Amino acid sequence: KIFRPTKESLYKSPYLLVKEGQKEKDFCATIIKFDSYHTGYSLTTKDIWKLNCLCAIINSSFAKYYLALTTSSWGIEMERSQANETLLLPSILTTDKEKLQKLSTLVENLICKKKEFFNDIKSLNFEINNYILESILQLTEKDCININDVITCSIDLFDNKDRSKALLPVLDASPYTKMLCSEINDFIANQDLFANGIVYTVNRNTPLVLIKLSFSNKKTEIQKSTTSIDKELKQIDKKLWQEKGGNIYFRKKLNYYDGNDIYIIRPNQRRFWTQSMAMEDASELIIEILNKD
Repeated sequence: KIFRPTKESLYKSPYLLVKEGQKEKDFCATIIKFDSYHTGYSLTTKDIWKLNCLCAIINSSFAKYYLALTTSSWGIEMERSQANETLLLPSILTTDKEKLQKLSTLVENLICKKKEFFNDIKSLNFEINNYILESILQLTEKDCININDVITCSIDLFDNKDRSKALLPVLDASPYTKMLCSEINDFIANQDLFANGIVYTVNRNTPLVLIKLSFSNKKTEIQKSTTSIDKELKQIDKKLWQEKGGNIYFRKKLNYYDGNDIYIIRPNQRRFWTQSMAMEDASELIIEILNKD
């Protein structure tokens, strides 16, 4: 009666309580099944399955991706989402009822595990998240890759700065190379020409990573070369730094063309070798090839 005398229904269970800010860098919501006062914002309905589904999507990687790109205060004030912004998430309650019931059951299983203090819930969280992306939202594989890369690289870099995993050395450039070849081969389909990739093994302390694209009339699997090129890459790295101002330097990317071969050189950081970056680089390469004399 003191705080919100006209909104008493907001505190009657069951309701979905949504946190404006983040907890451990994640947007989150929880279902409350007892009457209680709160300072957050809530959604109420007697249909528990609806609350379960809404709770699942707010806690999903899609919501983190979507809200990080659309909330007005992100990077300016606080990393939080206002009620009207969270409500702009795609509505999933119009999805097939059978799918929603399955999602609700998965959420109930997760809640039971939490109540039993069951610690190993990563696999169940992973299952719920993938079910939302693939079955509820019906996103493509490439959509899911983009969402994952934005979260693990772009958002992580924003949150953790120089401690971000996005700045760690590349463990394996094969996924990048495979996606790059796939995108280019889709573009040149029915031309009896294929882009094939070779990944060069480098030391984790080597400043650059190199892969090679070769065009031929036969498609092959991604190959790994054991040829040592660390010394050459260190020499190239010295030429890629460009001063833009006092104590401000940029390191360029490099595409080198040699006949039917293209050498792609990027800094040895994971953010430059993601599958989503491969999609972007493929578009740039195709434009370069089309404009090449």
